[in-house]
Amino acid sequence: MLHAETARSGEGGQGRIWREGTSGVGRENLANAGDWEDNAGDAGLHEVGTPRCLAASLNEFNARLACADRNGPDGRGGAMLIDQLMRKVRRRLGCLDGPPVARGDTNAIAAGVAHLQALAPAADDADAPIFLMAAGWRSGSTLLQRCIMSDSRVLMWGEPYHECGLVQALAESTRAFRAGWPKDKWFHRGVPPADLAATWTANLFPAPDDWRLAQRALFDTAFAQPARRSGQPRWGIKEVRWTSDDARYLRWLYPRSRLVFLYRNPLDAYRSYRRRGGDWYDVFPERQVRTAEAFGRHWCRLAEGFLRDAEALGAMVLRFEDIVGGRDWVGAFERHLDIRLDPASLEVRLDGAEASAPWLEMDDAERRELADATAPLARKLGYTW
Repeated sequence: MLHAETARSGEGGQGRIWREGTSGVGRENLANAGDWEDNAGDAGLHEVGTPRCLAASLNEFNARLACADRNGPDGRGGAMLIDQLMRKVRRRLGCLDGPPVARGDTNAIAAGVAHLQALAPAADDADAPIFLMAAGWRSGSTLLQRCIMSDSRVLMWGEPYHECGLVQALAESTRAFRAGWPKDKWFHRGVPPADLAATWTANLFPAPDDWRLAQRALFDTAFAQPARRSGQPRWGIKEVRWTSDDARYLRWLYPRSRLVFLYRNPLDAYRSYRRRGGDWYDVFPERQVRTAEAFGRHWCRLAEGFLRDAEALGAMVLRFEDIVGGRDWVGAFERHLDIRLDPASLEVRLDGAEASAPWLEMDDAERRELADATAPLARKLGYTW
């Protein structure tokens, strides 16, 4: 059910549309609703120029939703139709989704991980998980995940508990580590409690090695041990939300981990994303990716980091177009991950059918939003539209 945003009418119907601000600063004055009118014709918008008309139109949308949900492809058609109608309303009102909450400065995270590496060097153990990271949704990561698991020794988890943002939050926490913090005297070095009772203990930290081992134990318990109980000595994770900074953090925990960075033409990826519903979360609840602009920013942020940091991190970079265009990449892929693929897995396509209807297609405004959000990186990679 859709609801009209809070509306206050002025004299002569010249009202203003208000909504709760998304940044926590209170209500934002979005537009003088009487300054414009729109008739979207086949989209079902009629003379949306006042709060009263906007509310009436939303009531009409609700009626259309009830009907379209019964008749749309796979039950998704109604929601898709209403979403497109609301995009047009929101675009007119100037209230398209703002930028998602920004991640921390990449240089600060890299410096923090380096500082932690000096404080608590990663142990040179034999565990070599596979971290498959794609630049956003609908980029072929699930295809590669299944291919990797054609080697029966490997269990690849798929975006586990993805909306929680666990890895992102832990990677962000490394920004605090810098010269002068934490102070060496704060670390507990095995002094007996009786002796500590007579000292200043306002800041008393576990040793850096314990800090690292505690985080490592979280991943071992959540992912490595279940894989081994299932009979797979190796494990991995595929994700569409992690940046190269997150990969840097994971490399500190697992120095022998194998990294793969994957990207796809953002136009093709977003078109597929759009047909799937186009409202998934990067991290819940702040970072929902609902527009072409938000999708493009997400793609660009991840792809830029992949290309910038791949060599330093020892990661393999793959293009989706190369994966589906031939087999030249397979040998290098197997050697990089130390696995053996079943050739038959490359022929399997288990992707569910995407909904297809006029209201699911991108319009020119969305194409421009996506182009602007991915410039100039997409063009440098040969993706133009």
